Amino acid sequence: MSSRRSENPKQINVSPPSIATRNASILVPGVACNALLLMAVALVFAQTVRFGFVSYDDDEYVYNNPLVRPGLTWPGIVAAFGGRHSNNWHPLTWISHMIDCQLYGLWAGGHHLSSVLLHAATAIALFWLLQRMTGRPWPSALAAAMFAVHPLRVESVAWIAERKDVLSGLLFMLTLYFYAVYATRPFSLSRYLVVLGVFGLGLMAKPILVSVPLVLLLLDYWPLGRWQGAGSKEQGERRKEGKKVEQFVSIERLLLEKLPFAVLAAISCGLTLWAQQDTLRRTEQIDFPWRAANAVVAYVTYLGRFVWPANLVVLYPHPGAHRQLWQVALCGLLLAAISVAALSFRRSRPCLLVGWLFYLVTLVPVIGLVQVGAQATADRYTYLPLIGPVMALTFAVKSYAGVSRFRRGVCALAAAIVLAAIAVAAWRQTDIWRDSEALWLRTMQCTSSNVVAETNYGGELMQRGDLTDAIMHFKHALELNPKMTQAHVNLATAYITRGQLAEALKQYETIVELEPDSPEAQHNLAGLLRTQGRIDEAIDHFERALRLRPDYVAAQQALAEARKARQQGVR
Repeated sequence: MSSRRSENPKQINVSPPSIATRNASILVPGVACNALLLMAVALVFAQTVRFGFVSYDDDEYVYNNPLVRPGLTWPGIVAAFGGRHSNNWHPLTWISHMIDCQLYGLWAGGHHLSSVLLHAATAIALFWLLQRMTGRPWPSALAAAMFAVHPLRVESVAWIAERKDVLSGLLFMLTLYFYAVYATRPFSLSRYLVVLGVFGLGLMAKPILVSVPLVLLLLDYWPLGRWQGAGSKEQGERRKEGKKVEQFVSIERLLLEKLPFAVLAAISCGLTLWAQQDTLRRTEQIDFPWRAANAVVAYVTYLGRFVWPANLVVLYPHPGAHRQLWQVALCGLLLAAISVAALSFRRSRPCLLVGWLFYLVTLVPVIGLVQVGAQATADRYTYLPLIGPVMALTFAVKSYAGVSRFRRGVCALAAAIVLAAIAVAAWRQTDIWRDSEALWLRTMQCTSSNVVAETNYGGELMQRGDLTDAIMHFKHALELNPKMTQAHVNLATAYITRGQLAEALKQYETIVELEPDSPEAQHNLAGLLRTQGRIDEAIDHFERALRLRPDYVAAQQALAEARKARQQGVR
């Protein structure tokens, strides 16, 4: 009987799935993931539409910026490309602010809405990028969700002046996506030029994208698997699943392929140094060894905030030369240990090595080796770099879960709990940005010796008429840093409001000593001297202001009035 059955075996024809079926298997979870990501971003960040501007760069970037306020105009576009503004050269960012002013005027809610939509688009683009490169929708969705709602994203999304983060983030994702399309198909010059063009646009939104050439090399290793002799296990698994695998490419060709990207990155670096030269001069007092020490600690600090995002604030003061060496050594050892561990898993878990190197490489431009500003770290700097650890974590968990239903269930439950927890934390963190007073109060509560927070919080108190407490905060700021010019300016303004002109005059004299080359400082001191009847001294400082800035219209008018008063014998 058995032999008879073997002579006429039943023929079972197994045809490969149709193109429509394969496309549906990708499209259906993709559409669902897009909807979930959009909903998650809305739940966390939609509240910002009720928020206003904050008194930290929003004025300089938007509501007091003559370049942006008129909306989208040809003179504005030309000026955005042709000059440096706010110590930056990022013309696409300026244009995005112009478009918002064209659409919403100075309604802050509209500006917030644009940032939220850009962030949602970035998260969705990250999902499609990972899905495209790995063919695994659910780990890709988890990575995109963790990126979308982590509390470290709040600063980039809820702060209007940080539009450059979400705009450059979207262009970064599109650059990588188009590169994945280019790398997984036969060579096409047009596809290559599209990648290069989108990368150039990204650099014009924020120069942090200068690390893209190295990021592309990392993606060539995993998950694209283009390196010769690399990713053999990963490619073997994909072949078993019937997925297309590209042929290996020589390292020479891969490097040559990235050369035009490196040239654009170098040009962007030059433009950035040119635009930020004034800021660099103001922060050059921090010696390089201490900047390097802070950079080592910052790498570990950002990882700590990623794991436990508590007490996040807008400004973390730089410790200068007061960084403890044992902290630097301990952080250095931890970084070395993680690097060795990631390297040891390069064959079995290449996602760990690529995710780790992605993090290290993309943080280099903002890690503080070239110090710009007074911060030791900034949460906004993690907008792109922490994609690396997120990617490494999610795909390592997927590999661990394998085909075991129990492991998959446990991992899915853990992922749901983590996502819910970080989303709630991000929602609460976003609420801190509802107004300037809440923002600076929270910053003072979570940091110590924060001169900028003391000065800005005092400014908020002064605006609402609480001069006594405002003066107290200004004085505290000057105790921490007697050279804090803005604190002197605010304190002088508070004294003038209270009619204490002699005290205000002392503050202006100190400001001129600190910034003798500031035409504004000379003009303000001259104006106060004139109110005190010291006309000759006032004229002297008006003239100094005009020598520093010959086209200073306010100083020209004030000087003419002062000279006329002297001729008439007015005191």
